[in-house]
Amino acid sequence: MKPSVPPLLLAKYDRPVPRYTSYPTVPAWTGLTKDAWYRSLESASAGRSEAELALSLYVHIPYCHSLCAFCACTRDIRRDRSLAPRFVDSLLRELELKSRTWPAAWSRARLRELHLGGGTPTWLPPAELSRLIGGIRERLPNADQVDISIEIDPRSFRLEHADALQSVGVHRASLGVQDFHVPTLRAIKRYQSRDQVELVVDALRARGIDRINFDFVFGLPLQTESTMAETGRHLAQLRPSRVAVYSYAHLPSLKPAQRDLERHGLPEAAKKRALYESLRESVETQGYVEIGMDHFALPEDELVAALTTGTLHRNFMGYTPRRTDLLVGLGPSSLSDSGFAFAQNEKDVERWHDRIERGDVDPIGGHALSREDRRRRQIILDLMCRFSTRLSDDEWTQIALSEITTVKSSA
Repeated sequence: MKPSVPPLLLAKYDRPVPRYTSYPTVPAWTGLTKDAWYRSLESASAGRSEAELALSLYVHIPYCHSLCAFCACTRDIRRDRSLAPRFVDSLLRELELKSRTWPAAWSRARLRELHLGGGTPTWLPPAELSRLIGGIRERLPNADQVDISIEIDPRSFRLEHADALQSVGVHRASLGVQDFHVPTLRAIKRYQSRDQVELVVDALRARGIDRINFDFVFGLPLQTESTMAETGRHLAQLRPSRVAVYSYAHLPSLKPAQRDLERHGLPEAAKKRALYESLRESVETQGYVEIGMDHFALPEDELVAALTTGTLHRNFMGYTPRRTDLLVGLGPSSLSDSGFAFAQNEKDVERWHDRIERGDVDPIGGHALSREDRRRRQIILDLMCRFSTRLSDDEWTQIALSEITTVKSSA
């Protein structure tokens, strides 16, 4: 049984903040010129051979069929799937442009990971999804051993999607389950039955795609410790390889649709933490190993091995078994990471299309990491991936001074 978090500590840090998938987090980015971004790419590739330069590719598909009330992602609600061919054309065009106009080392890098997220990647018709993934593999010279993963909304999934994913070599699927508690699913406008989830799992496994993740959210309306424990038992019966348990961030000023959840009631900090602990205990009882801050995996999963060997890493795509040198984003609002700077694509879908048609793949924003940024980022990564870090005497002094200032200002 893991120690509980002291109530005073929970109260101190009970603040709505962005997830630390980057440091600094996106709201704190100070801007980035295209020249600074290109210099950061050169720094990332300097002195590295093709065998040493590892690349991750993230593709953002923003489209969804309907709006989930809890969602804080960048998305575009569309039912007209005739938009898909043009969208795929632009994604492949963006890849070609970045391969040509970004430093040559980028195109020499060996692609290790390809992840399709959203939005809802299965919003794309199966034929377009297959054309997109196949087109990416054709356009990159070193994509023969890439690990391909995709996010799936069980409500938009069709058996033809499973066939398409098998045909282009997808290895892993991440299902947005959120919860198995029906009243909660209806409150967040994200209802899918357990049978629907099971159908997706069975279809994928029948086609050899047996590395399956489930994503859950805690802190939603109508969840109780009992329902979370029951959700843990349901997921264990379906036995996904990995389980992610994300904290719901209530930010109605930025995402107005979230206001609808307030009429159902939202748990306060201590109650919210109890929800997580209930699901965590249930998941661990079923044999899963805690990985990082909010992930769990079966003992045989490669993330458990990475945790043991110290190679576990976290980036914009989540936890990965190894660190890659470059992360390149394609699609509206996608993020890229050179290790020395972050860059962001145009968010608006139509403006993104226009920029691609003009041959413009320069970032619209981002952040150049200072030496202090990079050090703080490493400390956070150490804590998220290894549960410990080493601090210098000066860093301990800074922490102590910060705590003294906090106590004085609150007195």
